[in-house]
Amino acid sequence: MVHANIARALADDELRIRGLRFANLRIVIGVVLVAGAWLLLPFGISQLATGQVVVLPVLDVLGGGALLAGGVCLIVSGVRGRRRAESMHKPDTENGQANPAFDEDRQPLATGGVPLGWIGNVPGS
Repeated sequence: MVHANIARALADDELRIRGLRFANLRIVIGVVLVAGAWLLLPFGISQLATGQVVVLPVLDVLGGGALLAGGVCLIVSGVRGRRRAESMHKPDTENGQANPAFDEDRQPLATGGVPLGWIGNVPGS
């Protein structure tokens, strides 16, 4: 029973960490795409504004718009993924607050032994 709870907690923690890593990756890729759009869009817009309507400025504007849209979508999905991964594990208490589970009286185990949380208990004695 205890081993199953520990295994489930470890698996949940691994999923949470994997979710955080994947969300961080999406945010970084999104920022890189937005930076690429920031470099690409002004050149194409300035070329179109001067009246040089050829294939390259049009492709620059279209490509920059696609980079901008993709980057924003990735950043938004990364932020949502971070929030979801951080909410997967809710500790019993927040930092600096008392944990009521430590204040309750310990009950003897069904096997007749005492819980390891009792003061003075030495396993194997």
